[in-house]
Amino acid sequence: MDEMQRRMRNMGQRSQLIRKVILTMPIVFLYFGTMVLASHQTHHSIAQRRFSTFSTRQRRRNEVGKRRNTYSRRGTARGLAAFGLSSPDTILQVASATISYIGLVGYFDRPRGRLDVEPSHLQVRDSQVTGAGLGLYATESMTKGTVLGTYPGVVVPLQANMEKFRQNPQCETYIWRFTDNERVVDPTNMQTGNLEDVCGGGTLHTPGSTLLFQTLFRAWNVPTTLARINEPPIGMDCNVDSEQDLSKRHVTFFLSRDVVQGEELFMDYGIYYDRSFYGGGNGPSSDSRDDASFKKDK
Repeated sequence: MDEMQRRMRNMGQRSQLIRKVILTMPIVFLYFGTMVLASHQTHHSIAQRRFSTFSTRQRRRNEVGKRRNTYSRRGTARGLAAFGLSSPDTILQVASATISYIGLVGYFDRPRGRLDVEPSHLQVRDSQVTGAGLGLYATESMTKGTVLGTYPGVVVPLQANMEKFRQNPQCETYIWRFTDNERVVDPTNMQTGNLEDVCGGGTLHTPGSTLLFQTLFRAWNVPTTLARINEPPIGMDCNVDSEQDLSKRHVTFFLSRDVVQGEELFMDYGIYYDRSFYGGGNGPSSDSRDDASFKKDK
């Protein structure tokens, strides 16, 4: 009996505890919910204040930026007006003229010349001619009449290139003069007068021409392989001949006889070429020639 009463009392105590917990839970949930809501409102208020401060600063920055843009536009307008570019039509005309100028420079000052044989069929190395430097050799046997290509370089008026001749006299060695004495083909570097592996184009007498061909038209380079053909030394004959086309300003090189593998290519430079500085025999000195007598004078 006592045991039964004790169990009933314990069950009653547990029931009371459960009721207290059940009654307390809504209060606890309400408390924590209130705390969370208050915390959210606090953070929201702080964020609003920060956003308001940021918006104020941003508005000020925008106003300063607008004023600066206004001053910049006014300054740009005054600068353009100083050059006579006060209207969109004028700016468009200047842009059109600039593009046209670049196109004309690209056409007239472009490097010309091509190889009509495989580049692997020709090799540039030390010449057999004493003092001539590099020469051009055949790496494959080729038959008479084989077209090697056209002479590389920029076609320029003879008189316009005179200043370059005076500043860089070594360039005369590689310049081809046409028989009408009006134009020449110049494969050398327009600033140094030296012959390089490729001709980049451009002229000194056209403003901006050299710069354009060093940057915008750099891909138009042509190889200067055929400019390495020398005159034969004493006791050897020529195996290359040339043909000029004055209307197209081309000089075509072709074999005048069969050549064998390893043979150096030679051609006649003409009666006015100075041969005194290498083993090609005697010829008029540079002092006795007029300024129009250059290497490839045929």
